[in-house]
Amino acid sequence: MTAQPSQAKGVYEYVGNCLDSFDENGDSLIDCFRDVSHFAQMEENAKEIPEEEFFSKLSRTQYQSFMFGTETIFLLSECQNVLMAYLPQTDTHYFYVQKAA
Repeated sequence: MTAQPSQAKGVYEYVGNCLDSFDENGDSLIDCFRDVSHFAQMEENAKEIPEEEFFSKLSRTQYQSFMFGTETIFLLSECQNVLMAYLPQTDTHYFYVQKAA
């Protein structure tokens, strides 16, 4: 059974994915990365987290309509407060950043 996003207000919000968050020079178009190299370093140092933990940090309004497959890897970069869902079948990362308090 797939975990569902929390009904409560989440602390992370969707900001983009690896396909639309960098320009042709590799510079980031979103605030959580400087460029593709910074993203790669962050992804490499992120820890894998359970699906339930990932979804517990999101509210239903922040949950994107794409479907995660059984091979989805959920990651947390604690130092940058970034959640990532990685879909190996499409080689796509989806990014969520922690909201400012």
